[in-house]
Amino acid sequence: MNITHFFTYIQVLHGDEPISIQISSTLVQIDNWNFLIDTGFVDQSDVVYLLNKLGVSAHGIHYILNTHIHPDHVGGNQHFPQAEIYLSEKDYVFQRDYMNAITKAEHAPLCNVVKTFYPQFNENQLELYARLSAQMAAHWKNDLVGNLEQTHYIEEDWPFDFIDVVETPGHSIQHYSFRVNTPGKPFLVAGDALPTKTSFRQNKLDFPYCHDAGLYLESQKKIGEFQGIIVPGHDKPFDTETGEYLEEYDAGGVEDSKGHHEDLI
Repeated sequence: MNITHFFTYIQVLHGDEPISIQISSTLVQIDNWNFLIDTGFVDQSDVVYLLNKLGVSAHGIHYILNTHIHPDHVGGNQHFPQAEIYLSEKDYVFQRDYMNAITKAEHAPLCNVVKTFYPQFNENQLELYARLSAQMAAHWKNDLVGNLEQTHYIEEDWPFDFIDVVETPGHSIQHYSFRVNTPGKPFLVAGDALPTKTSFRQNKLDFPYCHDAGLYLESQKKIGEFQGIIVPGHDKPFDTETGEYLEEYDAGGVEDSKGHHEDLI
C-alpha cells in the first residue's frame, strides 16, 4: 500500500489582501486500485496535473472519497467521470439546498438566507459567511460532486474493509474522516475536522463559523485520541506521537502549475 499527499491551491481575499490557501488531497494505492480522498477546488485541473506527476492518469483513479461537500474539497470530482464516488448524502443534500438558496436569493439580503440554514450564527458570522457563500455559489452545480451513475452514499453503502469511516461532524452537517489501516501506523485523513496540525489536541474552533460548534469540538476530541498519522484538510501529514511532519508521504504541490487558480473576489 502506498499513500501520497499533495496540495492544490486557491486564492482568496483576507480583508483586502489576497492569500493562497492549500487544500489537501490524498492518494491511496493498494492492489492496483487507486483511491483519491478529496479533489480540490472547482474550475481547476491542477489535481490532474499533480496526479500525472505521480504517474497516475485521471482515468487511473478508480474511487473518490469525499470528506464533506464544500467546493474546495469536491470541486475536482468533475475530472474523474469514470470513478466511483463515495460521499455523505446528508452533507450533499444540505449543501445543495443551501447553495441553491443563495443562488436564487438575487437581491434579497444574503444574511437572511444564511440565517435560515445557520440560525445559531451571530451577526458577524452571518455577514462573513454570506460573503463567502456568494463566492462559492458562483461555482456551484448540483452535479458538481459527480453524476448519479457515479455517486454512492456512505450512509447506505461502504464496501472497503481496509478503510474505516469515522464520523466527525461539526464543520459541516455530516463530515466524515477516513482511517486507512496500513500494515504500519494507521492514517487518518481528517478533512476539515482538523484543518491544520496546530489544531491538534487544542480543542478550539479553527473557523469563525461552522455548522455546529459543539459537534466540531467533539470531533476534534475524537481526532485527538487517534494514534498514528493524520492528514489535515489544509496541512501536511504528521505523526501524532512525535508531532513532526512526515515529508516522505508529502508530494507538495504546484501553486502556479497551470495558472488555474481562481480569484474569489
